[in-house]
Amino acid sequence: MNPSPAAIQSIPPGDVAGRMAEDITRGKRVGRGVLLFAIYRSEAVRAQAETALVTQLGEAIHVARVYFSKSGDKDWILTLAQNPPQEKDVYFLYQLEKAFPKALDALNYRRELLVEMKVSAVFWVTDGELAALAEKAPDFFRFHSEIFEILDLPAAGEQQHFLSELTQDAHVRELRAHADEIPPQIILRQRLLTELGDESESRSSRAGLLFNLGQLHEAAYQYPEAVDDYAAAAGLFREIGDLNGLQVSLGNQALILQVRGDLDGAMALHKEEERICRQLGNPEGLATSLANQASILKEQEKPDEALALARQAYDLAAHYGFAPLVKQIQRVIDSFSA
Repeated sequence: MNPSPAAIQSIPPGDVAGRMAEDITRGKRVGRGVLLFAIYRSEAVRAQAETALVTQLGEAIHVARVYFSKSGDKDWILTLAQNPPQEKDVYFLYQLEKAFPKALDALNYRRELLVEMKVSAVFWVTDGELAALAEKAPDFFRFHSEIFEILDLPAAGEQQHFLSELTQDAHVRELRAHADEIPPQIILRQRLLTELGDESESRSSRAGLLFNLGQLHEAAYQYPEAVDDYAAAAGLFREIGDLNGLQVSLGNQALILQVRGDLDGAMALHKEEERICRQLGNPEGLATSLANQASILKEQEKPDEALALARQAYDLAAHYGFAPLVKQIQRVIDSFSA
């Protein structure tokens, strides 16, 4: 680490990840720590730069994420000293101002430990956080290697494209296989929501992010939060006239209500989901809704109604060739004879 401040490098977001990766890998190669500050104005642009940085660092590097909070650990360096980093570790640190002023005091007081442990870290900071570091933790601040500015705001349409990729179902399925990655992804989406405006395109992106948050909260077994997210997404989808987004949000919300024992509430949502699917001519969504309603009717000890509805769902799914769905519904039907 350089004990004297380096000049701020203002580079396009597309290039900043490459420069940061070079600094980190060079430091690893010569056996020294690297402390980088990355200033950002837009969470969407910051997230893109971070994704690119992780990609360029490659699988040989392990990224450990640290989120400061009002109630959490303020003395990150001391905590790190108690569990020293491995050679491949690089730390990404966020939300520093939430731990002010104690975090600043701790960073300033224990800065030498970072050198001894050869820590490589990226502090993702706002202008205000960087100014506070320079003023309130000057000795720690002088140990930084580089400061990079990621000050560009998203170009027209670029933010929506990024959000669309971020909220794809395939990405969520991948996260479910890595449970430790879910909490930071929840935080990312919550921060992205604060940047979206009220125009129609932003409302569509907001609805998609809220739905995606619901999926992540559900995967983390945080069911109350998931229900709130799906309900908020449904409200926005309804407002902008996205009926497909609305029916999926209603269906997901209903499944959680069923798990939590609110069978009447779940049935009401599935009934609306069914109506929308019929309106859209969506046979897969309709068959799914009917099968889920059958499951609720069974729990309500209405086996005749439940079996009749499950068979309707099966016939519909079979007619349109939805093989995976046919298998799922068959299991529902088989459960009546179990």
